[in-house]
Amino acid sequence: MNRLLLRIERAARLIVSWGVAGALHPDLSAGALLRPAKVMSAESGELFESAALDSTLDRLVSVRKPVDSRQERLALAQRTGAVAVDMEGATIAAICRREGIPFQCVRAISDGIDHRLPAWVTNLMTADGQLAPWRTLAGLLRDPMSLPELLRAGIGFRRALKTLERYATNFEP
Repeated sequence: MNRLLLRIERAARLIVSWGVAGALHPDLSAGALLRPAKVMSAESGELFESAALDSTLDRLVSVRKPVDSRQERLALAQRTGAVAVDMEGATIAAICRREGIPFQCVRAISDGIDHRLPAWVTNLMTADGQLAPWRTLAGLLRDPMSLPELLRAGIGFRRALKTLERYATNFEP
């Protein structure tokens, strides 16, 4: 299977990374679309340029774990110059650079700068990316006051997905 993936990677003319991001700037709210000109790894500081002709001047920063508070988000923005944060853009961009494949990044904001989820939410996904309903129920039973924030997160995520769907209908690399 690895040989097949290698052939597919080498045959690719462009990789477009689609997904959601969190706001690092107060003017960005759920549903805003970003086509960042640069993607940065928070860990290494490495910058990756987008191949998109219509990218914005914005910068996206990728981190290993969720950024939990407004203060952390503002500090990350100040340190990196980024307007939004994700967890995969820089990794995908690094692979594209290594393989010599042009890279584009499209992100929709799923949560504003003030959005904060309880720490237990980071364990809600299974290894294959599915929501673990029993973990969710257990978390809510332990922390029922977190329900409004979870609902707000769901609404923001749906707004982001709708933005990506609308953009995809007219997308041209």
